[in-house]
Amino acid sequence: MKVIATSALSRGDDIAVAINAKAYIENEKYNLISFIADGNIDLVVNETSCVIESFKKYITLGKFSYPFSNTGVVAVMVRGRGYKNSFLSKFLSQRYTLYLNNRKISNNYENRIGKTYIISSNYGIKQNILSKVKRYIEKREYLPEDILDLLSKEVEYEDFSAGIVYLSVEVCKDILRNKKFSYCFSDIGMRRTNNEDSCLTAKIEISRNGVRRVYKILIVADGAGGHGHGEVASREALFAVFNYLASEIIGKCNSELDFKEMIINAISNANEHILALRRRMLSNMATTLTMAIVYEDKAYIGHVGDSRAYILDRSEESIKLITRDHKLVEDLVEAGIITREQAKYHPQRNVITSALGMHKPRIDICIEDFRQDQALLLCSDGLTDLVEEYEIAGIMIENKEINKRVKELISLANRRGGKDNITVILYDYYVI
Repeated sequence: MKVIATSALSRGDDIAVAINAKAYIENEKYNLISFIADGNIDLVVNETSCVIESFKKYITLGKFSYPFSNTGVVAVMVRGRGYKNSFLSKFLSQRYTLYLNNRKISNNYENRIGKTYIISSNYGIKQNILSKVKRYIEKREYLPEDILDLLSKEVEYEDFSAGIVYLSVEVCKDILRNKKFSYCFSDIGMRRTNNEDSCLTAKIEISRNGVRRVYKILIVADGAGGHGHGEVASREALFAVFNYLASEIIGKCNSELDFKEMIINAISNANEHILALRRRMLSNMATTLTMAIVYEDKAYIGHVGDSRAYILDRSEESIKLITRDHKLVEDLVEAGIITREQAKYHPQRNVITSALGMHKPRIDICIEDFRQDQALLLCSDGLTDLVEEYEIAGIMIENKEINKRVKELISLANRRGGKDNITVILYDYYVI
């Protein structure tokens, strides 16, 4: 099976950060894979923000421009479903060594992509260690974090930082069986002429003194506003939230994180950004936003609008709706004025009562226990308007690869008319 994966490891005072993000924007798929390492946390936070802003610019303008500093940075951008337009950014730092498929790369621009990058903070990595890494990769039995754990036992340096990036490397199906991955997909549907949904999944891995912390970030945004402004709203909100969360998580890696406060601040910051865009573009743009941070055994959910988050309990074969739709009909149902069935056909069933782009939107925060046998699904209303919850649960527990389950959900909504854009994120075992 082909996978895209990254991992970082740091021993000593250096901090190493690996970011692996995938996004669907305006019906196009993008990947960002980066490795950043330095001893200065403030500098790493700044570099991370620059990488994410460059990723956004790359998506909106098709151009990549990165202000390199002395921090070791590797950033790989992939656009579309193939790798034709892929490239490796210039690697200008003198402190770090970059290896591409076991071959050292100079500081000059490299215009082709290999399958694996090995990035090290030490020039003196011995050739035999690189050969071992190559053998690990060729055996197809190790993911990047496994290889780094093995590599750390081979080096003699007290201060050592390294990262490994897989770009579409083939691994054995068995080693993915007990691993969780996230998969996102957005489809234009059957009736719309453009896709106003945006979605992003990211893994942020922070390593210091040999200790790794892994955070999963999932975001779905469903834009509205017409004249092409709906997709602007969803895209801008998505990146505003992601940039804020990444900076906070990395910047406070040595302290306890208040995820509830962080999510509220991230969404509020995104709302201010959308309000500023409305004024500048003379637009009525708005967007829903449903997001999750998964860390250790908790899922922290932030929610505005009528996109949804579900948790599937595989042991009980049950699905639980975590979020509440911010819609007029939901208020009417709770007040006992109409029934749940009547809400499906109510003439004002699409009226949203809270969204980014409104002044003081309602922001809901939910904190859920998240066990290893549970799965998390985020989606736009293009799915839930046409597919019942029991049908979603039935597809989620099927013995299929995670990408096939997501696409089956979207295909079912399209077979029933696909009246809206359909976006789904699933965080679950790659193979059940």
